[in-house]
Amino acid sequence: MKLAVHQLVIRAEPDDIFDLLVDPALIVSWMADDATLDPTPGGIVRWSHPNGDTVSGPYVTIDRPHRLVFTYGWERIDVGIRPGSTTVEITLAPQPGGSTVVKLVDSGLSDSSAGAHEGVGRTTWVGCGEAPRANDSTCRRDSILESGRATA
Repeated sequence: MKLAVHQLVIRAEPDDIFDLLVDPALIVSWMADDATLDPTPGGIVRWSHPNGDTVSGPYVTIDRPHRLVFTYGWERIDVGIRPGSTTVEITLAPQPGGSTVVKLVDSGLSDSSAGAHEGVGRTTWVGCGEAPRANDSTCRRDSILESGRATA
């Protein structure tokens, strides 16, 4: 099994970024078309992408605003990553000046799945600069997609 690791700096406090990851109304503003999130251990993590594909799994650890762990997988069988089969760990480390280092580690992926996850997370913020602001409307998914610099 492989790991996919992504890290970036966002010009926002950890609490604000944490909200973007666990509040259904906020996650649909930048990543998903629809989301059901119950950020409690064992609670559901489920969102649908613009192409209709849906991922789901349970939350494992919620340590606001420092760490979030959940399992997930695709509900569409032919993707080959079943719901709950991989683990995502997101850590948020505050930096001087109000920025946060966001590190995402996706473990339990097959070799081919890990390769498909290269750049994931980073592309979500394309067009936002090296250190995007969490509350910057230019970093919202619709703005990014309209710019033509990223695809869903």
